[in-house]
Amino acid sequence: MKTPVVKALAVLIAVLAVAALVATDAAAQVNAISGKSKITYAKREMIPVGDAEGHVLVLSEASGINESTGKFAFMEGATTFSRAIVDMTKGNGTMSGYFILSKDSDLAVAKLTGTVKTVLSPTASR
Repeated sequence: MKTPVVKALAVLIAVLAVAALVATDAAAQVNAISGKSKITYAKREMIPVGDAEGHVLVLSEASGINESTGKFAFMEGATTFSRAIVDMTKGNGTMSGYFILSKDSDLAVAKLTGTVKTVLSPTASR
């Protein structure tokens, strides 16, 4: 005969096991949506800041087509837009902007932030 403590412990272990399976499945679904887009610049404007040599702001706009690569099709064939501004000095700096997916009446917008680091290849002319 099982004591109440052993029964409670068995129930707790069963509940935790089910919770772990549900959490694992939810995480797998989140990671199952992915894609890629080859985009082409439509506009790029470089504006010198003037406070230091090579300090510029770059405003850009690009577009392309989304290709869904994940387990679940997400915005397959959607038009993609990238609108960003880069603040850099001599090829290095920060960027922020937006990546936009548009298909029919659906719209998904993601904010982008990051850094830009220019690295010349050994064969690049200086």
